[in-house]
Amino acid sequence: MKENQNKRESKRSPIAQLLTYIAGKTYTHLVSVAAKLGIADLLADGPKSVEQLSIATETHSPSLYRILRVLDRMGIFSEDSPEIFSLTEASEFLKTDSPFSVKDWAILNGSEWHSKSWMNLLYSVKTGKPSFWDIYGMKDFEYFQRNQEDYEVLNNAMTFFSRGQARRIVNSYDFSKFRTIVDVGGGHGYLLTTILKSNPHLQGILFDLPEVVDGARKTIEKEKLDDRCKIIEGDFFKSVPKGADVYVMKYIIHDWSDDNARKILQNCREVITSNGKILVVDKVISLKSGLNDEIMGDIEMMILGEGRERTESEFRELFNSAGFKLTKIIPTQLPLYILEGKCL
Repeated sequence: MKENQNKRESKRSPIAQLLTYIAGKTYTHLVSVAAKLGIADLLADGPKSVEQLSIATETHSPSLYRILRVLDRMGIFSEDSPEIFSLTEASEFLKTDSPFSVKDWAILNGSEWHSKSWMNLLYSVKTGKPSFWDIYGMKDFEYFQRNQEDYEVLNNAMTFFSRGQARRIVNSYDFSKFRTIVDVGGGHGYLLTTILKSNPHLQGILFDLPEVVDGARKTIEKEKLDDRCKIIEGDFFKSVPKGADVYVMKYIIHDWSDDNARKILQNCREVITSNGKILVVDKVISLKSGLNDEIMGDIEMMILGEGRERTESEFRELFNSAGFKLTKIIPTQLPLYILEGKCL
């Protein structure tokens, strides 16, 4: 049946495809509401009636059924019998305790600040400025410092990606040739601790803002790496820790304009050992046609802040302007690449 369905979908008329794209926000908010209500968690121990789900979520039962009926047609949940719902393979990933949970990512995409930013896309297209800044009158980083609840959603969503990505990144690159690694903007330390656990001889330094590193301390303690990993607080626009032979930064450079990204790289260039390496882990826009995570992510960066996704040639130019030569672009089995640079 699925094969026939896929064939029908592949033969959809251009207008049918267009209408699906136009309705995209509908799907986003349906899944986001289900995530906010914790429907998948409630169904974890077996099927439940709409009435049971309504009581548990304190919602209007007929309205809840109407959205669950659509989510059934989308394959997110399954209506096994009238008004009785269960999990599907897809909704397993909406459970809080799933190792690859996208629950917080779904909540983020349906959040008010995120939705408003997309609604104001035309402003960015006309002015070249982030629509988020126009709506809230401040930069995204400042907004999240002031709005803790929204920051928690963002942080939880990013944590999901970090946990899932760390092992594949480590499996894609040989870190054994280094002695000391600095994770610039290392967040909660999932990537750095994964690298250290796989390379017992390595010493690590996690470098990030004071308000961020508390989460990293917990990760380092949990992984019992206190003796090989220290935390240094600071601002990578001012300086980075000295003397390491490899500096890694994941999802950092894409947050910033060329000028600011160059400043971060230059600060690394000033303190890196002469034979050291810079590793930028980011998306790389390919020249291939078709929709992909990189070009869609680039629009996300455009509306939310000053950042952007970059092509290979743009990365080469950026590296060169900061005193590095881009030597390798290494795939990771993710929509991420490891861009290795050496000192010029």
